[in-house]
Amino acid sequence: MEQILHSISSSLHIPAAVTWIGGMIYSMFAVAAALKHLGTPRAHAINMIAAGRFVILAELLEK
Repeated sequence: MEQILHSISSSLHIPAAVTWIGGMIYSMFAVAAALKHLGTPRAHAINMIAAGRFVILAELLEK
């Protein structure tokens, strides 16, 4: 039973980690690069929206 739970845990951990790291990379390179061309108030608002959506995904994967 312990081996089965370990296998399930490992199987879920890998996609969760890939999603988390991929989201961070996307945020650093794609979102940050796109926001450089906007003014500070608009860039901040868009960044907060993107971060809010990423947090929702992270919370779903955490459960």
